[in-house]
Amino acid sequence: MRKITALALLLSMFLYQCDSEDKEPVPVPEITITAPTLSIDENPEQGAVIGTIPVDVVNGTDVTLAITSQTPADAVSLNANNELVVNDASIFDFEVNESISVTLEATVDEVTESATLNIAINNLADYVGFNSDSHTYTIKENTLSGEFEETLSDLLTAEQGLNYSFDYDENLSPLLKGDARVFDFNNLTGLLEFWNSGNWDFEEITGFTSEGDGLKTWSDTIYILDVEGEVLDQMTLNIQIEDVEGENEFDERVNHQGQTISQIRNLIGSDIYGQTYKGGRIIRVNADYSVVLVAPEKIEAGTYSELVEAVESYSNDGNDEWYIPPTAEYRGGLTYRIAPLFISVGQHETIVTSKENGEHELFLRYYLGKSSSGAIVISHAQFGISANFPFISRPISLVDKP
Repeated sequence: MRKITALALLLSMFLYQCDSEDKEPVPVPEITITAPTLSIDENPEQGAVIGTIPVDVVNGTDVTLAITSQTPADAVSLNANNELVVNDASIFDFEVNESISVTLEATVDEVTESATLNIAINNLADYVGFNSDSHTYTIKENTLSGEFEETLSDLLTAEQGLNYSFDYDENLSPLLKGDARVFDFNNLTGLLEFWNSGNWDFEEITGFTSEGDGLKTWSDTIYILDVEGEVLDQMTLNIQIEDVEGENEFDERVNHQGQTISQIRNLIGSDIYGQTYKGGRIIRVNADYSVVLVAPEKIEAGTYSELVEAVESYSNDGNDEWYIPPTAEYRGGLTYRIAPLFISVGQHETIVTSKENGEHELFLRYYLGKSSSGAIVISHAQFGISANFPFISRPISLVDKP
């Protein structure tokens, strides 16, 4: 009996050992949680879906996903599709919370894996709007680039950090679009500044919507847009060009607006010559933009003191820059092209000029005229002689010298 029992025991142990060697080990599940970059606009609806949490499993099927912690608490929850949803909409306020941190745990059998992700809360325009229903910019014609610069953002009220942009209707397009535009307009900042002030000329400009009382006006609607392009507010913007009274563009720019020769030389070019400037007429503009002027009317004097007094009285802006220079300074300054600006054929005027040596001690009386052939004729009153000379017999001045 004992022999049979021992034999059975040995047989049982052999069979168990063989069965154990035939079975392979059970594989351990591997879990990977991908923490996506998520964002949501502030003030969402309760239960709004924020995003799905991807979970990959190797050696397993049934996955349980859970939130183990979040800051602020109770902001989000998981639905049956493993989607993060809004649990408490009041927490999603950019001014209170700019982001939400969530830690998730995925479980397969007894294996777990954790991951932390951030949910960015997008700031929306809680309030942005223009401070009035309309605004007007009035700019004198021929205003120089750099002398007008305005920003539409200064005309509105908005929360700090809000993102918005500007747009406008077509009536403003002639000023703001294309190669012939007058202004540059930045639709993100609202900066409005000159792009080509040379086009800002009252007599030449076109495309305005109304005209009257020395003004031409462009009127249309300016819009504030949110990041989605939706209109948040609007107002009427008027841009006006104001006429500057003057005989010509030079007179408007220089004598009425105080622009300098260097500022307008490239805009006007040779039209500068012969223009009235600081009480005289321009006969030369030097490389440094100093200007040589000649008196357009006669000045008579018998002594140097009388000459100084007459010159100071003559200058229409009251300055004392007029003087009688050395002959060498103005020799050749008056050409046959310029001479007709000052005298007519057969006209003779008595004037005073300096002696050749340039000293202001001796002043001789001359007659300046133009012969029928167009030559400049200078006659000495005392000695009764005349000759053709290519120099001016009028007081001249070098002004605006740097």
